[in-house]
Amino acid sequence: MESLIGPVVEVFTSLAITPSIRQIGYCIHHKKNMEKFKIKMEDLNNMKTDIQTRVIAAEKNLESIRKVIKAWLRRVDKEINQDETTIGLMKLFNGEDAEIFNHNQCWCSGHSRRKIGRAAEKKIETIDEFLNEAKSFSHDVSHHSPPDVKPFTPKGTEDIADLASRESTMNQVMTALKDEGTYSVGIYGMGGKQKLFNVVIMTTVTHNPDLKRIQDEIAQKLGLLQLRQLDDTSTRAALLSERLKQEKRILVIFDDVWTNDLDILADVGIPYGKNHHKVCKVVITTRSLKVCNSLLSPKNIEVGVLTEEDSWLLFKKSAGNMDDSPALQTVAEEIVKECGGLPLALVTLGRALRNKDKLVWDDTVLQLRSSNFTYINGMNSKVFSSIRLSYDHLGNEIIKRCFLFCSLFHEDCQINIDKLMIHTIKQVRGRLQTVLDKLIASCLLLLDAKKHDGTIYTVKMHDIVRDVAIKIASDEDNGFFVLADVGLKDWPERRLLSAAKCLRLSLMENKISCLPDNPELPHLLSLSLEKNRSLQKIPDKFFQSMIALVALDLSHTGISSLPSSLSFLVNLLSLHLDCCNFYNNHTSLSVIGKLKKLEILSFVNCYILRLPEEIGGLSNLKSLNLSDNHELTIPPNVISRLSHLEELYMKGSSCQWEVGQTRNGSNASLDEIASLTCLNTLHLDARNNKMVSLSISMGCSWPSNRDYVPYYCNISLHFDCYLSTSKLFYNSIKVLLARLDNLMLVSCTGLSSMGQLVTDVGFPHMASLFVGECHQMEYLVSMEKIPVITFTTLEKLYLRSLSNLKSILHGSTPSGFFNKLNLLQLQKCKELDSIFHSDVFVKLKNLRVLRVEECRKLKEVFYLEVVDRRSVDEDAHVVTYPRLEEMYLIELPELMTIWKGVCPAESLQMLKVLEVEACYELKHLFSPAMLLSLQKLEKLKISRCSGMVTIVESLRHDEQDLAFLEIDQIPPHYLRNTCQPPTEIVFPNLRELIVDRCHSMEHLLPIRLLLVHGGLPKLNFFCVSYCNQMEVIFYEDGYKKTGGISNADVPLSHLTQLHLVRLPKLLTFQQPLEQSRILVWPTLEVLKVDRCKNLKRLPLSNQNNIPPKLKVILGDSRGWFDEELQWDEDNDKSLKARLQPLFKVY
Repeated sequence: MESLIGPVVEVFTSLAITPSIRQIGYCIHHKKNMEKFKIKMEDLNNMKTDIQTRVIAAEKNLESIRKVIKAWLRRVDKEINQDETTIGLMKLFNGEDAEIFNHNQCWCSGHSRRKIGRAAEKKIETIDEFLNEAKSFSHDVSHHSPPDVKPFTPKGTEDIADLASRESTMNQVMTALKDEGTYSVGIYGMGGKQKLFNVVIMTTVTHNPDLKRIQDEIAQKLGLLQLRQLDDTSTRAALLSERLKQEKRILVIFDDVWTNDLDILADVGIPYGKNHHKVCKVVITTRSLKVCNSLLSPKNIEVGVLTEEDSWLLFKKSAGNMDDSPALQTVAEEIVKECGGLPLALVTLGRALRNKDKLVWDDTVLQLRSSNFTYINGMNSKVFSSIRLSYDHLGNEIIKRCFLFCSLFHEDCQINIDKLMIHTIKQVRGRLQTVLDKLIASCLLLLDAKKHDGTIYTVKMHDIVRDVAIKIASDEDNGFFVLADVGLKDWPERRLLSAAKCLRLSLMENKISCLPDNPELPHLLSLSLEKNRSLQKIPDKFFQSMIALVALDLSHTGISSLPSSLSFLVNLLSLHLDCCNFYNNHTSLSVIGKLKKLEILSFVNCYILRLPEEIGGLSNLKSLNLSDNHELTIPPNVISRLSHLEELYMKGSSCQWEVGQTRNGSNASLDEIASLTCLNTLHLDARNNKMVSLSISMGCSWPSNRDYVPYYCNISLHFDCYLSTSKLFYNSIKVLLARLDNLMLVSCTGLSSMGQLVTDVGFPHMASLFVGECHQMEYLVSMEKIPVITFTTLEKLYLRSLSNLKSILHGSTPSGFFNKLNLLQLQKCKELDSIFHSDVFVKLKNLRVLRVEECRKLKEVFYLEVVDRRSVDEDAHVVTYPRLEEMYLIELPELMTIWKGVCPAESLQMLKVLEVEACYELKHLFSPAMLLSLQKLEKLKISRCSGMVTIVESLRHDEQDLAFLEIDQIPPHYLRNTCQPPTEIVFPNLRELIVDRCHSMEHLLPIRLLLVHGGLPKLNFFCVSYCNQMEVIFYEDGYKKTGGISNADVPLSHLTQLHLVRLPKLLTFQQPLEQSRILVWPTLEVLKVDRCKNLKRLPLSNQNNIPPKLKVILGDSRGWFDEELQWDEDNDKSLKARLQPLFKVY
């Protein structure tokens, strides 16, 4: 019997006890389960966002989304947004009541905890299923087969931009676009542009339209990537039309349309007509009404001249204020009159006369009266006289020549600055930037793009300005002849190329396939045949008569060899051969060795196998570009003979360099590069036969922004092996290191400190240093002996992902160390527990910017317990502390204090920006004594600091110049009020105030801030959001203002936007209610109130006059405005009637 009962009892016991244990576990571990649930929900939301992003991109590309993807997204969306259990759990995390679990913030029973723990565990299992399913998806979310589209039949129009030079013209354009019967608008004359549609696409047509380019530009902005795979223009048009129909509202601008024999809408693929005009609109800009009529535009608008008043305002803005000089103002009025209300003339001439003497202004009036330029494309001749005057006022001949040289490029060309560098290198590069800046400031050039360091990369020239430039350049003295991008198939006729007149010849971007045998052009200085891809061969005697030529550009042509007559170009300074294929004919390049005056030589992507030895004879060469020649070999003793070389570009050309003493004599050595004493720019990918590789970039500038990683630097070393095995490479370039200004060290395994490099070199000129992913580095500089001049010139220091870095400095440091350091950035140094001790702190007298991120063991930033007087500058005889201007402390979870010890007052006197985020152990930022030093503080941002008790331990003083305050995600029990106790605080320079997710804050600021000195006089943007316990914004603190409110003391006098969002307990904007009359809101434009269910009255004055500049009141529902808000019987009813048209549901 026992043998039968025993197993039964055992099973029964397990069935009874195991579930009980599980239920107890739910109760005990409910918090742990909730934390895990939150993490899983974040993973699921991130996965959903990622997949949705790919789906949207695929839909834009007209791809069919896989059914399994659609089904997964539907089920996940239902789980996140509709499942009661999931919603209840998320409410608990956000500090809200959850009825489904019988839980509120004040009480939670054991039964509720068990229920919560069990629900969280079950949901974790569900989420894991979703995540595992998503991981099984391939990266593709769609089927890539082209959609089945019918042949395109143009019936509607798609995306359009609106252009106008003044308000009346803008109103005409917008009225026409709003007309449901109008699908396109033609704009002719001169005008501006403004975008007011969901999607705005603009493309330039020009007089020689390229349909594929236009289609590609539109498709790129729509994300229609597969259009590039098609070649037939009609098929491309059909596909583009289908994509455009997907948009809700789209505006397409065809800018600078010239031809009237092309149906641009149909040929490109723009749907237009009655079936599409509500969604798709088209604007056509041109200089001719005839073009508008030929395209059957139902509405054509001329962009006329400005009124006298607008002309005067525009001219004053360009030329500067003349109110203090009546005599100058009289002359200016005559100049404005002569400009005839043409914006381009007003702006260009105004800037040319800015800060000039009155004599110059008087002479300008005389010239404007006498100039009589011929019409160009029908434009008023006064426009060209104004541009000519701007050109004449440039004064400097170098600036003028640069302006005229830009006219050699084709219309709408993005002119690369390197194309303008034809005579000299380093000395003039900075000057060229200045020249271009002056031309841009004079409105004669347009800035197109900048480099990472903020310098100019490409510029453009306005069509009209280019026409004038060509006219000026084509006279007998300048001798320019420009036929760029005009569809030319043959060499220009002999009669057009008078040998006595032609000095500069530009034939770029044409379709020339044949050249004459020996054109007589003895005075020609520059010739550009760039992008004549049909040109396969150059006649052998072609260059024989061009003995004066100094610049030749044959880039992007089809030539595969060079003619022997190239040797006649004995005065040639610049030769560009980029993207020509010399794979089987590289020997023909040896003729270049006879061009002894050559300074610039470019062979980018020319498929060169071996650089001719004759190149080494170019003793005057200053710039050599061999980039992207992947199989290039360089013979020994070629590079070393280029004694004047300043720039060497070899990125993408992985040559086999020889290093050390073991050499076979077939390849160049890195020592040859190190021997180039004039070299200031080097881009190089180097490797040897032992597969040791080195990447060097020398000569680029650091970025001007504060991005942590300086992607461009003066010199970077990337060792893909241990430093010891890279020693030969290092020995070959250490001479370069001694000359460098900026250094970047990445992944240098075996590098424990900079002393291993500093000992040999010293870096006497270094201004910037970046060290990243050198995981064996423990100290930037340790106790080993280093030269006295080490880091005395260092200005910027970047340290990133140094996983074993214990301290920046170890041991005593020489005098002057870090003396000029003004920027320090540290990121992901996980073992770092302190940055600077007192003896180092006093050396950082020029430190202005400090940024520290993700250093997880950092306890304090500055350790200031003791100042070592021996570290004081012996010459100064005083302690000089740094004067920080910006400090950013991001994700430092163990940071206990910023300043350990007494912070010197002078270190805070210049502080303007302080941002602290995710510093969970930080209790407060400032002591009361520090506030006396914070006179310049403009921006203070505190976010996700869960341990923050107060900003200041005891707030006693005014913060004088605070301009931005943001408090974000502070837990409920820490912040009850921002001011404890209430004191007389004034923020005269506060411009932006944001308080977000501070769930236990009941009151924000004391009412006295509105009553003292015109409270918050510069506040422009005010937003309070997601504060569950907030009851009043400005609370009663016992302060009573005497004497009433004067006009000068109107509070919030510059506030333009007030946002109150999701404040469920908000009762009123300020206390007491009878003081509401002080809020007259003279500048308020936008009032947004969202889900403030207990706010029964708008925070507006109850006087008859509504805020004079109020444009819109945004609310979550019409019912809230009409029914939930309380309105008094008398004045408020009238106020409600007048406010109602301004109310909008968003």
